[in-house]
Amino acid sequence: LKCKGCTSDQEEKERLAAAAKAAAKPSNNSNNETDELAICAACKESLPASRFNRNQLSKKDKARCRRCVEQSVQAEEESRKSSQQHKLQEVKQKILEADTKGNMQEKLKY
Repeated sequence: LKCKGCTSDQEEKERLAAAAKAAAKPSNNSNNETDELAICAACKESLPASRFNRNQLSKKDKARCRRCVEQSVQAEEESRKSSQQHKLQEVKQKILEADTKGNMQEKLKY
């Protein structure tokens, strides 16, 4: 089992590697990009299929472009960190309250 932080770090490395691989790939503008267009469900732009990963393209009407997927992942990570900070503050507050009341049992819960 891995924590969310380790998992998100691994996903980030995989995304960066995929982006580097896509950037290094020679561009064939003749047929692939001009014939196959897909509409991103998030930004509603009509983009070449090369701007989507295979997993997203398989979702048809719900496909999101790489940029929108990346933004979503970053927003989710920020939300997770914010939630984690909020929970930590709540626990610290409860410990402080238990400490001021002198209730050791309550303090040990947290």
